[in-house]
Amino acid sequence: MKKWIFTFLAMTVVGLILWSCSDDGSTNPSNKAPTCTINSPIDGSSFKIGNSIPVIVSASDEDGSIDNVKIYANTNLIDSLTGDVYLTNIDTNDYELGDLLITAIAVDNEGKETSSQITVQITTENSITIIVPNGGESWSVGTSKLIQWQSSLPEPVKIELFKNNIYQTSIISSTLNDGEYSWAIPTDLEVSNDYKINISGVNSSNINDQSNNNFSLIAHSNDPYITLISPNGSENFLSDNQIEIKWDSNFADDVSLELYKNGAIYKTINSQVQNSGSYTWDIPVDIIHSRDYKIKITRKVDELVLDYSDSEFNILDLMIIDPNGGDILVLNNYSTSLGSTQVE
Repeated sequence: MKKWIFTFLAMTVVGLILWSCSDDGSTNPSNKAPTCTINSPIDGSSFKIGNSIPVIVSASDEDGSIDNVKIYANTNLIDSLTGDVYLTNIDTNDYELGDLLITAIAVDNEGKETSSQITVQITTENSITIIVPNGGESWSVGTSKLIQWQSSLPEPVKIELFKNNIYQTSIISSTLNDGEYSWAIPTDLEVSNDYKINISGVNSSNINDQSNNNFSLIAHSNDPYITLISPNGSENFLSDNQIEIKWDSNFADDVSLELYKNGAIYKTINSQVQNSGSYTWDIPVDIIHSRDYKIKITRKVDELVLDYSDSEFNILDLMIIDPNGGDILVLNNYSTSLGSTQVE
């Protein structure tokens, strides 16, 4: 009888251990879950069938390391990625028109998992999807802000401003369809909270997108300010390449540029830069490849006037891209921001 009770208790304990492990794959209760975010494409964006969908994932683990990142399209495993670069491509020809669920699962070195999901559309038409401003932003008149979008349309685009859903003015009648445009916001625009932008093809106005919700234009302050425009978060760059750092300010004196990593200063990029609004930085070849960088820009004569990248960007050692929906190429000089690609 005692032997039977002992055997039952032992089996119960083993069963509980197995059950607790199956919850997150880790037997260490103090192990923190990894982070996992699909940086691109954005949720709700559209892709023309026949093109590839580049998927870029950020993953990190505070108390360990990332073992692998798995990418799924619907229920199909597309890739299991290791190393520092979590990027793959999904061939739209393999799926039906309509919704496509993309899932990324990051697994840490102790087996704990975190997932991220988005849904994109596979269509028969080219498309444009606005990223910023898409609702809720507050931008000061008299400053410069970066408009960002994704597009499969093979032609230039035009950008227009709407107020209360009524056409207000043209921001730019034709610009490269490279995913971003720096808008110098006129000071004579009315301060209001009911603005949207519309982006469409120059020759295909029926292919367009509008901000999902209103954003605000607010009064310009006479106090000195500086606003970092780019890199401002989620961009991917290669070491031994270049970043064009862009900013906006209302003063003329010099600025300093610093690189931060994981919230702490990593290196000084340049301690004294002419306040021209842009600076080309040569990324060192021996820089640590990581996904937790920010830029800090500071007014030299007043260190209280400063700005940081809104969120972290990545500096990597390798990129794999699919520029034409065909062969996958490995490039030595490549940088990307949301919706834009440069190959040198």
